[in-house]
Amino acid sequence: TADHLGLGGVNTLEDLAAVKSVVAESVTSSGVSILNADDASTRAMARYAGGRVCFYSASAIKSALLKEHIIGGGLAIAREAVGDKSHIVLYDDGKRTPVIAIDDIPATYSGAAKFNIENAISATAIAHALGIQTGIIHAALSTFSSSFEQNPGRFNIYDEHGFRVIMDYAHNPAALRAFFDTIHDMRS
Repeated sequence: TADHLGLGGVNTLEDLAAVKSVVAESVTSSGVSILNADDASTRAMARYAGGRVCFYSASAIKSALLKEHIIGGGLAIAREAVGDKSHIVLYDDGKRTPVIAIDDIPATYSGAAKFNIENAISATAIAHALGIQTGIIHAALSTFSSSFEQNPGRFNIYDEHGFRVIMDYAHNPAALRAFFDTIHDMRS
């Protein structure tokens, strides 16, 4: 987002994407470049990314790029329906593996905290790229909460003394919008 602009000669979002693309370009041939398929600037990094490309998406609807990547046997982590629940699903070399239901991840607050759904999806991609088995990924996500002890300052909820306090760092306008969206969804 634009809150990082104006530092070190980075004045546009395009400049910022170019600087951040250095990470994907630096991945070795045996590594994995993990890229957000929901963001156009990040999708474009695939062209120069080192190693194997893993796209991830928190969107409930797969883009044409993500579908094509999966059909071609590519590595991807996507949000999709499995039965009547939304899940994190791993695609690797044509194999589809549901990892965990979104509702089973405490940090998502039953799907209301969309930013934590995206965090869980990208964490799944990283863990898989590191060779961690899906059962271990499931166990880790199902026990991770947004508690002060596990994730201080990141949507920590305190229900004490008859009222609720929610604490979040909300370090930029996008984070503040996500905070308010989550509150709204939790009330619905």
